[in-house]
Amino acid sequence: MKALYSLSVFTAALLAITQLSAQVCTSDNHALDFDGNGDFIDLSPINGLAPTSDFTAEAWFFSRATTGVGQPCPSNFRRLLSFGDVASGTRLELGECGGLLNLLWAQSGSTCPNALTIPITTPSMPTGIDVRDGKCHHIAWIRQGTTVEIYYDGVSVYLNNSLTCLPPVTYFRAGHWPGGTTGTQEWQGLIDEIRLWDHARTPAQIAQYQYCLLNGQEPGLVAYWQLDQGVAGGPNNSPPITKAIDASPNGNDGMLFNFALTGTVSNFVQSCAPSVYPNYNNLDVVIQDLKWSVALIAICEGDPIHISLQCNGQPVPPAGGNVAVNWEYKDGKLGPWFGLGPANGFPNGFSFLVPQVTANCANGISHVDRYYRAQIVVDDGLGHTCTYTTREAQLQICCPITGNLTVTPSQPAPLCEGDQVTYVVQLTTNMPVPDPNNNNVHISWCVIDGNNPPQPLPGFDDMLGFTYPVSGTHTAMAPSLCFKAVISNCACPPLTLTECVKVDAKPVCNATIQALSSNLTLLSSTPWLTYEICPGEPAQLQYVGSFQNCKPSWQYSFDMVTWFDMGATNPIQNTNIVPTNWGANTSIFYQIQCKPLTNPSGCPPCISNTIEIKLKPPPTAPVLPASATICYGTSYPMNIGSQTQPGVTYTWYCNGQNIGSATFVSFKNPGCYWVEANDGCQKVFSNKFCLTVCLVTAKISCPLDPNPCACPGDPIYLTSLSTNSCGNPLDCVWSWTDSNGVPQTYTGCNLTDIPDHLNGTTYTLTVTDPITGCTGTDIKMIKPCH
Repeated sequence: MKALYSLSVFTAALLAITQLSAQVCTSDNHALDFDGNGDFIDLSPINGLAPTSDFTAEAWFFSRATTGVGQPCPSNFRRLLSFGDVASGTRLELGECGGLLNLLWAQSGSTCPNALTIPITTPSMPTGIDVRDGKCHHIAWIRQGTTVEIYYDGVSVYLNNSLTCLPPVTYFRAGHWPGGTTGTQEWQGLIDEIRLWDHARTPAQIAQYQYCLLNGQEPGLVAYWQLDQGVAGGPNNSPPITKAIDASPNGNDGMLFNFALTGTVSNFVQSCAPSVYPNYNNLDVVIQDLKWSVALIAICEGDPIHISLQCNGQPVPPAGGNVAVNWEYKDGKLGPWFGLGPANGFPNGFSFLVPQVTANCANGISHVDRYYRAQIVVDDGLGHTCTYTTREAQLQICCPITGNLTVTPSQPAPLCEGDQVTYVVQLTTNMPVPDPNNNNVHISWCVIDGNNPPQPLPGFDDMLGFTYPVSGTHTAMAPSLCFKAVISNCACPPLTLTECVKVDAKPVCNATIQALSSNLTLLSSTPWLTYEICPGEPAQLQYVGSFQNCKPSWQYSFDMVTWFDMGATNPIQNTNIVPTNWGANTSIFYQIQCKPLTNPSGCPPCISNTIEIKLKPPPTAPVLPASATICYGTSYPMNIGSQTQPGVTYTWYCNGQNIGSATFVSFKNPGCYWVEANDGCQKVFSNKFCLTVCLVTAKISCPLDPNPCACPGDPIYLTSLSTNSCGNPLDCVWSWTDSNGVPQTYTGCNLTDIPDHLNGTTYTLTVTDPITGCTGTDIKMIKPCH
């Protein structure tokens, strides 16, 4: 809780009150003694009283004059109170002549009587009212139109309603007539409690306040001289008291003339007026904190206060048994007064504690202006009771403020760092802002953007709602954007409301995946790093760098569409799944997805670079002819050079036996051949090539060779006994030279001929496989016997 203190203002106000009405709150009942030789009080002009206005003048007085008994008036007329007008020379005076109460009025140079005095008589006092009876008396002198009435000790003793020469009132005096020095015509004795009103007081009003002191704020009161100043009979001339202080608000201080201001004559002395004292009028109601140290001008509802009465800044002594204190309060300047007596839980002394001040803070009001006062009833034990009213003390009771703050971003929360957002900020309170009846309620706004210090928003102060920013968008910063409203209402503790929109830190992938194992061969750097690996071998990857604001996780994919998490992320990842579960895929992709620290989050994950690992394709197997047939003694050339690939070794096998590595070979032997293509990673085999070797053997069979030999001139019969390993039939062609030297040929596998009888004949048999073209030759010499 907080209260507003105003020590300096309170002190200054107290000093001002002291200077303006130093005699207001006092227990000293003084009067002013007039020595009858020039002492008087003068008031001119009279503030607040029109010259022709009705009036009532009151005073308590005591006459100690002894001379002039039996002498004529007005030469022996001692003025108690007088009114006059310098311009017209008219005057109206009240005093005593030879000890008898008299009224005098006069207007020079007119038909009105000049210095006409009228003795005041009553049926019980037909010879006049003796004021030299050694007693203090009260006088009330009323003019209303042409009527003059005088009350003596509360009883009407004179009434004349046809006085036509009543003067206008422009000045007022006590103890002296409106003119100059007149010797024995000035008041000798005491005067106290001089009151001047701007209306005719009723008998009830006169009786009500005859013994009671005024508070100075009574309606129609023009001037009020209590004359309780100074020290009774003491030295009041150093410095001299020059004025009779006016306790009304009109500033009608009376000027003192010719008073000695020392001793028991022509000075302030103890009064004989039976006014009811102590005078509790215009005591100050002081509202202070619990320590009674400073005055409060405002508190928050529910705060405690001390209430006490002070006189000119000093505590009022405890009341006696003849004093009753009735405390009252009202809410609002025009509100009705309510009691704060014991029935309401409050004491009736001069000071008390209010543990908790309550007020009607409903209906959205920001404060209640409460006024406190005390009505102090004093009984003098002689049948006179007076109610004295203190000054009012105002206390502003501030109502505690409540509210609710909402912030709505232009896109759903949580936000992501860097989002471009506008915010609708709305504050609801239990009282209007700004307060139309007072400038108490204020809102100060600030924004806390990310981790930056609060930034005031003076352009939005005292606003219940606004859009932020006014134009454009705001770039969101992690961890939040907070709007803080501090709502103050005079003395109540400020209400601080903070509403934040969560802003997730944007994941940052400052890491690059690289190949770690040496079995990865870089193929390309664009659009991502592409490596090649032998199927079945594991690959080891690592990332270099760091991740911020996120939780990294390795992922793999076969199509870069569907990614699979690989669990906890370490800087080094062993890709043990190569090539398990690849199916028909030949590439696998790796990346690190770094997810936001919170879920759900307004931020998407960040992604590292991508690495592709491709299964190294097998070499292309050469395509060989399915089979071939050659003739014995020839070879079959095989050249696979057009089908070879760099880095691939080609090894030939014949019926499973390694016969060497080459891209060009010649085969002579029958068998099945194939080639192995080996790139150091994978081996593939060509189709089998089976080679057939055909061996054609020519064989001439002659039944006569060598014995018995043919006789000269006899025919011989030659037959082909040739063979073919390929099993195909053979064509036979015979060739020879006859005895005439003519070359001869014959086609057929059986030949009948007559060899040369002298030299013999050499026969050549050529057999041919018509399918393979393989041939065989046999030569035989046949010589007839001689």
